[in-house]
Amino acid sequence: MSTVMLSSPRTTEYETARTFRLTGPAAPPTVRVAREFVATVLVADGHSSLVDDARLCVSEVVTNVIEHTLVPRIDVEVTTRDTRAIVAVHDSNSHALPLPREARTDEEAGRGLYILDRLALAWGTLFVWDGRLNITGKRVWFELCDGSVIA
Repeated sequence: MSTVMLSSPRTTEYETARTFRLTGPAAPPTVRVAREFVATVLVADGHSSLVDDARLCVSEVVTNVIEHTLVPRIDVEVTTRDTRAIVAVHDSNSHALPLPREARTDEEAGRGLYILDRLALAWGTLFVWDGRLNITGKRVWFELCDGSVIA
C-alpha cells in the first residue's frame, strides 16, 4: 500500500520562511499529487501567481525521478517567503545528478531541465550527504519569484 504524508510547516525565528513537505511513492500518480500539493501550498500562502510555472516545473522534476531512478519514494518540499518559493524534490538515488542536455527536435523527452532554466529564477542539483562521507541521495530544486521584484 502506498501512502502520502504531509508534515506541518516549519518556521524559523530569523525569517518568515514556511516549509511544507510531502512524502509519497515514486510512482506515476505521485506526479499529479506533487503538482497539486505544490499548487495548494502556493495558493494558501499567497503566491497564486507562481502556480502555473510551479506546476510545470514540479511535474518535470518528479517525472524525471520516476523515469530515471529505482527509488521507492520521493520527498517534495516547498519553502515560501514574502516574494519567493523554493521547491525541492529529493530522492535516495545517489548515482548521478541530472544534467541538462540538448534534445533533438524529434525527441519527446529531454527538455525538463531546459524548462526549469526558462521558468525559474534559479535552479540546481546537489547530492545529499549523511554528515560523514556517504551520499544518501540527491535534491533538485528551483526558485520562483512573484512579479519582477526580487527581495
